[in-house]
Amino acid sequence: MRALIISGVKWDSIWSHAHEFSRALSENYSVIFVDPPGVLTGEQPHLKVLSRRPRGKIQVVEGGYSKRLGVEFFIRFELNAIKALLKENPDIVIFYNVLPGFITFILSKLSRKKIIFLYVDDHVELLNNKIARIITLLVLPLFVKYSDGVISTARVLYKKSKKCPKAFYIPNGVHLDDLKFLGKIPHKITNVYFIGTLGKWVRIEDFISLAKMGFRVFVIGSGERFNELQAIAQNNSNIQLYGYVDRDNALIEIAKNCDLGIIPFFKNKLTDAVSPLKLFEFLALNKPVVASSTVELESFEGYVLLYSTRKDLIEKVMSLKISPKLIKEIIKKNKKVLRNYDWGSHLKKKMLSAVRIITGEEA
Repeated sequence: MRALIISGVKWDSIWSHAHEFSRALSENYSVIFVDPPGVLTGEQPHLKVLSRRPRGKIQVVEGGYSKRLGVEFFIRFELNAIKALLKENPDIVIFYNVLPGFITFILSKLSRKKIIFLYVDDHVELLNNKIARIITLLVLPLFVKYSDGVISTARVLYKKSKKCPKAFYIPNGVHLDDLKFLGKIPHKITNVYFIGTLGKWVRIEDFISLAKMGFRVFVIGSGERFNELQAIAQNNSNIQLYGYVDRDNALIEIAKNCDLGIIPFFKNKLTDAVSPLKLFEFLALNKPVVASSTVELESFEGYVLLYSTRKDLIEKVMSLKISPKLIKEIIKKNKKVLRNYDWGSHLKKKMLSAVRIITGEEA
């Protein structure tokens, strides 16, 4: 069977759920991955070619380029998806977006394709444009209701997908085979690392608090808050910005030098609906993690040190700093739970089983 994946992230940009899902799916299906158009201006790392990635058995349909993220981008993306649908004639069409994507969704429905909606973000909260938010608010329930199946990566999103008769909750994870090098277990907390997009949802103020306490904070990634943090870092030698770093090199850096991973999100509708990939990468590299207390991350309490305020953050980090024994205990527990989030085995089996149930290949 042939599967067409319409992703919101370019294949050669930041690593994402769409990449892991495509790799897993390609073991049983012919996969065609439709790239969104690249954007020449603005801070959207997921829409820029950052490093060429191996494609394996996955066919990538190039998306071309738009000057900026706007009407031209949405029209070009929708047209690319429609062309791929008509040319490739897939059995399954998989959507990561609702806007653009709605016209392709209608055509897929009329063509009697099996439709799967990958619900990995709160789409309304991601958008800044008021008109786009209103359209998405109207269209999103139709994707949930009329798809043949919905796979959600967060509990909040899963609750919203119950109107679909075949709804699944399958969180994010990591491909453990990719991490053949194991990170050293830290014995003290000196170097704190963040890796990811510096979007509006990231509490860069938490980096500053840790730096003022004498911890060295290393930030890997770019995004709309990068320039703001860069201006602060010029006056604080404890904050070091790498900008974008290729995923493999970033993970090697973390394996060697990281003592503590941090996931500092503002708590809101957007972050409550996120299953952060970076959490699993930190855990796989034997690193303890402090993270904002969001709805999805609350299920990892006991494995991750959760915090709500900056005072709470400092207390949690200091508890690790004064207790190497606590670090070892947390990492020991994390090794066991991580098996449930391995794209190479458990997670892949769950995902492929869900796809087969949705398509009718499995009862």
